[in-house]
Amino acid sequence: PLSDYPEAARKDWLVHAFSCPMEYEPGEHFSYGNLAPYVAGRMVEKAVGMTVCDYLYEKLWKPMHVKKPMWGTDPQGHTFPASDLYMDIADMILLGQLYLHGGEYQGTRYLSSEWVETATRKQVDSSVISPAGSASDETCGYGYYFWLNRCGGYRCYGREGQFLIVLPDRNAVIAIQAMHSDVQAVLDLVWEHIVGQLE
Repeated sequence: PLSDYPEAARKDWLVHAFSCPMEYEPGEHFSYGNLAPYVAGRMVEKAVGMTVCDYLYEKLWKPMHVKKPMWGTDPQGHTFPASDLYMDIADMILLGQLYLHGGEYQGTRYLSSEWVETATRKQVDSSVISPAGSASDETCGYGYYFWLNRCGGYRCYGREGQFLIVLPDRNAVIAIQAMHSDVQAVLDLVWEHIVGQLE
């Protein structure tokens, strides 16, 4: 826990991030964590001169008519990209549509199709991270912050069963807001009762 670290590391999460030893070579071992997206977010903020939340709102969400969400921050007010993003389920669907259509939404390109294809395909083998310990879908592979599904497609995955599932082969987007520690049970219901109706 963060409380185990010196006060300087607790106040400045970059100090904490760069104080952690590298246990494996890059690409050698899958280890899900929050520090890499946090550091990436701080790099984005330095490059664009605003928080990640403000930047995405100006460049993506506002043009797509997505309400500016609440997003957690560190003690210094920097966006915490790894977690604590609160969005309406309808706005989640809009973001899913953006990825479903290869980075375009209502005729406007926001992301390159190459990025969407690369980010959402398997980049590394993955392992189970669910506290319930039975999430077999978590072993289907990991892209650039996207998880692959056993029935095809990919998903954004938030704590306790917050899912944005994109199924390109079925031209479908499914959004779920749950509060359930057994995330595989939530996914199983989707695969058994919803995806079958899309075929």
